[in-house]
Amino acid sequence: MDYDFLNTLLDSPDSFQPLFQSGDWQTIVARFWPARINLRKYPVETRLFETEPGVRVAAHCHWQRQAGPKGTMLVVHGLEGSSQSPYVLRMSSRALDAGYHVVRLNIRNCGGTEHLGPTLYHSGLTTDLRAVVEQLPSKPLFVVGFSMGGNMALKLAGEWGSDHPPHVKAICAVSPPIDLAECALRIAERRNRIYEKRFLKRLRQTLTRKKALMAVPYTLEAFESIRTLIDFDNAYTAPAFGYRDAFDYYAHASSNRHLHSIRVPSLVVHAQDDPFIPFRIFIIRPSGKIPTCTCWRLALADTWLSSLARNLASGPKNKHCASARAPRATSCKAGVVIVPLNKGGKGRRPWGLS
Repeated sequence: MDYDFLNTLLDSPDSFQPLFQSGDWQTIVARFWPARINLRKYPVETRLFETEPGVRVAAHCHWQRQAGPKGTMLVVHGLEGSSQSPYVLRMSSRALDAGYHVVRLNIRNCGGTEHLGPTLYHSGLTTDLRAVVEQLPSKPLFVVGFSMGGNMALKLAGEWGSDHPPHVKAICAVSPPIDLAECALRIAERRNRIYEKRFLKRLRQTLTRKKALMAVPYTLEAFESIRTLIDFDNAYTAPAFGYRDAFDYYAHASSNRHLHSIRVPSLVVHAQDDPFIPFRIFIIRPSGKIPTCTCWRLALADTWLSSLARNLASGPKNKHCASARAPRATSCKAGVVIVPLNKGGKGRRPWGLS
């Protein structure tokens, strides 16, 4: 791969310069920073997709009215997020303004959809995303996944390998926890307790709502002894999906074991000071066979990140650039491009695997 295109973007005046230097502040402020889509300009259509017998997921779709859209951007949220999460709205708004159709997907049970299926979800469950991709129109499709959604997108791309749907042109993963075990251990550290408690609170709310709607094979008593996400996955996620325990689930659901099989042009951006996704999981293995994808959890980087995602979709601007080719470049080498961000926000030379 040739990385001139991404290097130029990273070194441009539009390169991300964070408002806050603290990774924690960037993470927290993002939750409260204003985000909205102009629904008068981009009306929303709610669509249900059947992903398994008896299981449906909801998506909020925005279709461009003008002729000649650039394609469709499918945006997937993170753990206990939804199609209404601020980062999803910001990315979607910018994609719409750039001329893309946008589909904001809710993973099963998320966004108030607990009634649409009898099962739970987990961070490596690619069934929903796969089914939605297959049911969307066979026009250029670009998948942007945040955190859990990024892990799902990369894992699915690896599962596809060379047989990916031809209309899937590129993937952008933002803060994907490609090694779920490492991330679970990091968020369990004392400094990250505020984040972990928030996730556990929302997971409990989801299970409670679902139990009130239908018969479920679990009880809520286990929550009395749950203190960490690892405890939660031992008590609920692992048994629900047939894994021995939380770490067996993490081993099977992490996308890092699938990265070498990815043949869709893919971009992952990660901040080195991310509070609970350790940067070391993105370091290229000594064998050089598995790329390290990087991700992003930086609060106010939406414009910069959107530029990366849109440019991955639209392809390089000159013939010397092969790193982010997408809809018009059918002969490009596929692989994963990694963009690490230093603590100050400045991008470094991307890594990749052809």
